[in-house]
Amino acid sequence: MAINPLKALLFTAGGAIAAVGTAYVSGALDPYLNRTPPAEIAALAPGETKPAETKAADQGTEG
Repeated sequence: MAINPLKALLFTAGGAIAAVGTAYVSGALDPYLNRTPPAEIAALAPGETKPAETKAADQGTEG
């Protein structure tokens, strides 16, 4: 059976669609599709927070 040019074209197109679909689902195309920078999460200006205070251990509770 000879390879019909239409069959070769459809096979190539199917492979390309499968490759692009896999790249899209895996996130490989995200740098090209999302032009907005990612949101900053829990970003605080310096100086707005104070360090946590440590309390001394209660007497008589240590092993």
